[in-house]
Amino acid sequence: MKQLVSIVSMLFLAACGDEPTWPGQYQLSGQWNLSGPLTDDRTVGDAIADLLVEKIVGASGVPSMFEETVQEIVSDSIRDEIKSLVDENAPAALAPDGDVTRALAASLADVRLESSLELEEGLLPGDLEGTEVVTALEYDHEGTPEHISPGDLFPGAGITMGADWEGEEGDEGELEIDPHGLNIQYGELVARAVSQVVDATGQQELESDVLAAVDCARIVDALLGGQAAFEIGYQEWSVSLSSADLIAACDAARTLIEDRVLGMFALDTRVQVGGLLTYADSDGDGKADTLASAPGFGGILAVAPAPIAPRLSVSFTGTRR
Repeated sequence: MKQLVSIVSMLFLAACGDEPTWPGQYQLSGQWNLSGPLTDDRTVGDAIADLLVEKIVGASGVPSMFEETVQEIVSDSIRDEIKSLVDENAPAALAPDGDVTRALAASLADVRLESSLELEEGLLPGDLEGTEVVTALEYDHEGTPEHISPGDLFPGAGITMGADWEGEEGDEGELEIDPHGLNIQYGELVARAVSQVVDATGQQELESDVLAAVDCARIVDALLGGQAAFEIGYQEWSVSLSSADLIAACDAARTLIEDRVLGMFALDTRVQVGGLLTYADSDGDGKADTLASAPGFGGILAVAPAPIAPRLSVSFTGTRR
């Protein structure tokens, strides 16, 4: 009988050993493709359309439950008109095949991040919590690696670049990470990359040209199309925005453009990422010693409302510290 109990105990322990524990501290090395706002034939007109969608929907008073759907509806309705009007006067260097756009897209397609991650069990069974702190960034400019301290992207602020993780256990060896924000300071990162492509005077000229390409009177006339008001509706909700409402929204957008890198990117633009990651115990000690992102891990660059924001992809590996 004792021998039977011993065998059962050994089998139980062996079964438990198949599923290593994952809480602990890890060092992550990741590759982030942050070129989305500069690829897929996106133009200055797209960036301005994104901003106008946000301002027009904000002025509409849409109920929060409909907001994301209405953002998509408005985007579909006005994007082509705005793109056409803005792009016909936008700087050639910022066109999809422009020198500045191509150089920035190449640099931002492969941004390397090093970070520390602490994973803990959550309050409920199967839940997880985590704290990530970015310790280093790197990208290439014309084949030469450019290193950045995360603190340098928060000049004088003393802010840590990091994120809080939440999620839950998935299938064996998997963790589902909820979408979470990371204050990566995308606009500041773009500004640094731009400074290696054009000098300060050239950058100011590009930003002035972008602002000049946004003619609110022409844009509003095009959106109204000879009608007295701009109609937005979804299910039982609807609103009519007057010419004055649209001018106010466009003027608010122009004010923001003045403070953006290349007129398009807010300095403190964040990213939102999440997805599936896997973990494994390679040395058989019962503790996961490696983490890795699964295909599809990624999210959005918050240069626009979430439903219309450019996508980003992330791949990373991690080792237990």
